[in-house]
Parts: sequence; C-alpha cells; structure tokens
Amino acid sequence: MRKLNALERHLKIDRKESFVYIPIKRERLPLIKEKLRGSNLPYKVVVHSFSTSITHKKDLASCLRDTIPPELLQNIPQSYDIIGDIVIVELKPEIYPYKKEVGEALLSFHHSVRLVLNKIGDIKGRYRVGEYEILAGEGPTETVHKEYGCKFKLDISKVFYTPRLSTERIRIVNQTSPSEVVCDLFAGVGPFSILIAKKKGALVYSVDINPHAVKYLKTNISLNKVERYVIPLLGDASQLSKGPLKGRCNRVIMNLPAGAHLFLDAASDVLKREGGVVHLHLFSESPKPENWPSLYKSFRELGWAHVELMNWRRVRETGPRKFHLALDIIVKSRRNS
Repeated sequence: MRKLNALERHLKIDRKESFVYIPIKRERLPLIKEKLRGSNLPYKVVVHSFSTSITHKKDLASCLRDTIPPELLQNIPQSYDIIGDIVIVELKPEIYPYKKEVGEALLSFHHSVRLVLNKIGDIKGRYRVGEYEILAGEGPTETVHKEYGCKFKLDISKVFYTPRLSTERIRIVNQTSPSEVVCDLFAGVGPFSILIAKKKGALVYSVDINPHAVKYLKTNISLNKVERYVIPLLGDASQLSKGPLKGRCNRVIMNLPAGAHLFLDAASDVLKREGGVVHLHLFSESPKPENWPSLYKSFRELGWAHVELMNWRRVRETGPRKFHLALDIIVKSRRNS
C-alpha cells in the first residue's frame, strides 16, 4: 500500500476482532483492486471511522526530528513548491543521505501529494527546464495545478512553471483592461495569459519557443475555455515580433528574468505606435533596479520619446545577492517605425 501511495498516513490502522481496517485513499481504490486481482487475498471495501495516527506536525523539520541527526535539522528546507499533486524540494548536499526519509516525510505531511521531487539542476537552456530526481511516491511528472480559479496542466520535467509568481500574475491581471491587446512573450504553459483572458477577457498573444510548453498551453486554453481570447504561437519572440505581432499590442509581459533585457527590441516591436506598458522581469544583485538608467537608454534608442518607470517590486530573493525584480515601464510616442 505504501508503494502505491494509497494509505491515508494521518489515520491509524484499526483492528477489531479478526478484521484489520486499513485507511485507503478513495482515488487509489481502482489501482488497489487491480493489484489485488488474482492474489487470492480476502478483502472487502467498507466505510470505517479511523482515529488520527499522530499529532499534526507544524513543519517538515518536526516530522523528521526522530529520523535525522539533530545537527542536520537546520539544513532541512524551510520552503518548497507544491505544483498540483507534486512537491518540489531543493535539498542541500548534507541532507542527501536522508533524502528518501525527507521524501516520505513530505508525503506524510501533505496528504494530497503523490510524488516528491528533488531539484538537482538549475533552470537552464532555451526551454527553461530544470533537472529532478524522485524522492518518494509514484506516477508521472505531469500534473494539474490550480491558481485563482484556473487549471494548468504541465509536465515539470519538460516545461517551466513556478507557483511563486502567483501574486505577480494576479497583480498584472488587475492592471489589465478588457479592451487591451496583450503579448506574453515567454508564455510557457500560459499562467499569465490564461489568467488575463479568464479574469479580464482581453485578447492575448502567447509566445513560447518550447514546443512542450506550447502543447500544454493549447491544452490549458481548452481546459479554461478561453479559446476566444488566447492565441498560442510557437516560435522565437525576436522573429515573431517582427512579423505577425508587429505593432499589435498595448501591453507586453516579459517573464524571462535571466534574459528578458536581451529582448527589449522584441517588446518594442509588438507595441502599437502610441506605446503601452512593458512588464519586465530581471535578476539583479541589488534589491533595487539600479540598472534602470541603462534600460531607459535602451528604450530611448529604440525610438520612444517618453520612457517612464511607473512601478517596480521585488518579487523574491532567489539566492545570496540575487533578486527577482519586476518593473512596470511605460513607453509612449514612437519616433520611428
């Protein structure tokens, strides 16, 4: 049962007379029946009241207090991502000898989770994909994540997705009006695009170079019933901005903090002649946008008479002296075509 991730771990196995009552997850029942077929093991599915097996732990370290040496508990991650029914954790090397125990603890701590992954490689490459290993649980790395009433199907081993940008996504949604045309230059599986379409009814061109991401983007457009509003495009943002997207948009989303600054010309090209808003994401060694003068100069050189930093926020700290910043930039009055 444990290998099938079928046990409700927070409930006690019960014994009455000659019967043993095992708390099973309802959704795993068909799989259990399949596994038991032909085994000649007598069993019956019944409804039973179970008692709680352990006092609910407050955090992951509490769950591991009896498993990991005390001096290593400080190295247990304080935070991790839950994407659908998958947990993604990033373990320090000191914890590697106990990584299976950490995985099992996370499964026990989060009863709706079926798979625990350890991130062992940075997000990198043109497709922005990380490298992972399985710590506990079973099943595919494909899942469905829910955010603000929208569903996002994805395979974390093939596409980029982080739930840590949910606040940033809804912030941009709230700035968008239904009459706007938006270009999501690095759309991934569509979290910015679909939220804008679902909540505001604005038209969104969603661009990504990763074919796996665009496949899931198309699936998610259908899942969320926004076919009228989101147009998926597979290709390089630099090329598409000079072709079918040129001069169409009022607002541009550039969620590529490792390299969005290299695509300012693409953002400029998709904007209408009168201008609009650019949401530029970037990594910085400073907690403030100290490179704004350079960005201002670049937009001016691209032909915009008016360039203004309307707002900025620190999205998160991704490492020592590494900050993810989001800048809201207004550009107006293009001087050249």
